[in-house]
Parts: sequence; structure tokens; C-alpha cells
Amino acid sequence: MDLQHTNGWKAISGSQLGLFVLAIGAFICITVIQVRKGFKIKTILPFFILMIIFNGVKIVGGILGLVFLGNDHFNNGLFIATYICDSISLGFITRAISSLVQDVMTKKSQTPVGGDDNDVIDSDSDTNGSIRGFTKGPEDEESAHHHNVSEVSISPFSRVENLKKAPFKILTVVLIAAVITNIIGTSQLESDGSSSNSTEQTLIKVSAVLFVVGVVGLIAVLVHISITASHCACIAQILIAALVVLIVRCVYSLLSAFHGINFNSPSEYILMFGKPKFYGCLALYPEILANIILLIAHYKW
Repeated sequence: MDLQHTNGWKAISGSQLGLFVLAIGAFICITVIQVRKGFKIKTILPFFILMIIFNGVKIVGGILGLVFLGNDHFNNGLFIATYICDSISLGFITRAISSLVQDVMTKKSQTPVGGDDNDVIDSDSDTNGSIRGFTKGPEDEESAHHHNVSEVSISPFSRVENLKKAPFKILTVVLIAAVITNIIGTSQLESDGSSSNSTEQTLIKVSAVLFVVGVVGLIAVLVHISITASHCACIAQILIAALVVLIVRCVYSLLSAFHGINFNSPSEYILMFGKPKFYGCLALYPEILANIILLIAHYKW
């Protein structure tokens, strides 16, 4: 079968390869800068790993796309590998955003809120724990301990403590299900078009819907966090912007999935067979923009 718009797709795949190589280099550089500032890499290890995987998958997808387009004959295995890399990357970047916001919440919630007030109170204290010549008794220490506990308990982050587990675990399950169903569905596609209305197509459609659910669900969680935890509002709003951009990417996945993958009569939204401008505007560039926003969030934090 003949491929149309080959030159356009080569330009898209080459751009994808080059841009994500730059992105992964920038991400590593920012991470090194943060570590030199005293930032502990283990604090954001899941986010770091997921971002490396996301950029790595996009780089591999670009390479596979160029190899696929360079073949004289249609290679079903190469197409499947390219399609999988292109599709599942959405799950990794969404999960990376989820991981980053959890890391931010954990770090912020561990920061003492009443630190400045305590410094003012202790300014009149001697090094041996006395105030104005009077030694602190056990009841004073107990009162001070109760005061500190009370300050932590009324921290604004205590109101979002329950968001650290359940919603993020649910979103993780949704994203994992989306990735798995996409891999299973895509890997069983047949080059003769016999699977155009099969279970494989249904799995790909389910995967696209699950990605939308994951992205929209994470936006809802971040909106709630930005409202209830003022100290997390700035980073939450930056991450919301990245997710809003990824909604456009989800639209392309839906269009591609619900128009079906039929090599005998391909739609204009299918990877490598459709029109490159649709993939570029609705998939590649939104992911690049979301990646840039995440780099900004990583540096700002």
C-alpha cells in the first residue's frame, strides 16, 4: 500500500525527534541546576523518571517513524510500534504531572507554618531555655509542644491531606488501563484491514476515552487544590495550563480512534496515513507546549 504525504510525515517525525531531544536535555539541565541549589533528587524521583520515559518514548517514536517512512514497503510491525509510542506518551506526561503535584503537596505540608512567630518568641530566650531569668518548667515545655502541634494542625495543607492518596491512585489506575488497552488493541491490528471493526478497534477507542478521563480528572483535582491550598495555588495553576493543552492532544486521540484504523481506507487523522497538519497541530505541538510548561514548573519549584 502506498503512503501519501510522505515528505510531510518525514518533516513531522524529524521535528519530533529533534525537539524532544532538546526537551530531555533541558529537563536534565534544570534538574542538575536544582540539585546544585540543594534540591534532593529523591524528592521528585517519580516525576523525574516519568519525564525521562515520556521524552524517551517520543524520541523513540520519532526514530521509528523515520525508519517506517524510509521503507519501500509497508511494515506492519514498525507502524504498530510507532503508533504505540505516539499514543502511550500521553499517559506518561499526565502521570508525571500527577506525581509532581503530589511531591509539591508533600513538601509544602511538611514546612512549618508558624516558624517566624516562634523565632520572635524565642528571641528573648537564653541558650539554656530560660526566659528573662526564669527556667522553663515541664508545664511550659508541654504548653509549647501543644502550641506547635496546634499550628501544624491548622495548616491550610491539612485540608488537602486526603487528596494525597485516593484521587491520585484512581487516576493512576485509569492511566495504566488506558496504556494497557492501547497496547493490546494496537498490537493486534492487521495490515490487511480485517480488524477495522474488531475488538482491537474497540480497545483503542476505550483507551482514548480513558486518557480523556485521566486528564480531565486531574484538572478537577488541581482546581480543588488551588482553591483550598493557597501555598500550592501557583504551581497548581501552571500544571492546569499544561493539562488544558493536553486536552487538545486528547481530541486528536479521539478523532483518530473513532474514525478507525483501516489501512485500505485510512482516515485523515490516522498516524502516517492521514494529513500531517492535523497531527502536527493537534498532537505534536500541544505535547511540546505542555512539555515546556512542565519545564517551567520544574524550574520554578
